[in-house]
Amino acid sequence: MFASVFFDLDGTLTDSAPGIAQGVQRALAYVGIQEEDPAMLRRFMGPPLFYAFQTFYGLTPEQSQECVDVYRQYYREEGIFNNRLYDGVIPMLEALRSAGKRLFICTSKPETMAHTIADHFGIRPYFSGIVGATLGTERCEKPQLLQYLLDHYGPVSPCVMVGDRFYDVQGAHAVGIPACGALWGYGSAQELEEAGADILAESPQQLVNKLQEVVEPNGGHIHNV
Repeated sequence: MFASVFFDLDGTLTDSAPGIAQGVQRALAYVGIQEEDPAMLRRFMGPPLFYAFQTFYGLTPEQSQECVDVYRQYYREEGIFNNRLYDGVIPMLEALRSAGKRLFICTSKPETMAHTIADHFGIRPYFSGIVGATLGTERCEKPQLLQYLLDHYGPVSPCVMVGDRFYDVQGAHAVGIPACGALWGYGSAQELEEAGADILAESPQQLVNKLQEVVEPNGGHIHNV
């Protein structure tokens, strides 16, 4: 049985797409790019922003950092609360805590913002720790964040990462832990399956049920107990 559960934030605990999309639009406009395509903006739900601006729009590292700064100023002042908890998140957290699990948030969002959001929605008491990105680039990708969590909050094993994008799955596997794909978020079942998700859950309630199963470490096979 899993002793600890690591949760992504955006697209897993909260539906933050409107605030993120508006922040990205404002940041891109700062460097002369007008983006109205929802599908293009949706790509920013998950990856570290510094690399996303470079990857998706070919910006230089300097331009990308300018975009990150503009985004963060907007998001800190306005976009952070253009957000909501997904239905079923509170009962999910209560059920997992009642089952004796240690819960953590592990997000590419700046750690200070993650704390603000957890406080705003009243979910901080459910978590034993919140790990987020630094304001620089030294700790912003999922493997770095997860390794930091493992190093600073142990013992946490056996543990599982829950997230809605392939970044979460690949990050978990990079540090040797299984991953559960949250199908209610921004990633598709195909994306999560292709990334190698060990478990898929269609809803927070189904996630609680799925985490009563065992994932064998030698191949991701799932067995009921």
